[in-house]
Amino acid sequence: MQVGGFTIEHRSSIGFVSLNSLAVLLAHLLFRRLFGCWHTHMGRPVTLGGETYRACLRCGAQRHFDTEGWNTYGAYYFSHEGD
Repeated sequence: MQVGGFTIEHRSSIGFVSLNSLAVLLAHLLFRRLFGCWHTHMGRPVTLGGETYRACLRCGAQRHFDTEGWNTYGAYYFSHEGD
């Protein structure tokens, strides 16, 4: 943003970020907040307690995994074993 011939920038820990890129980042965060995680980044299959699953690397949602057919199946769920 330019005001009186000067460029206004926001200082961050990685350097200067323009207001345009900050607006894009805020729009992205708002979009994710409104519509949630789409689970596009799934981790490798893990077997614990006889159950094999894959977990979303962003939100932690889990989904069953078939080791014979090598595919993910069923609905997403969140494990509460640590509670």
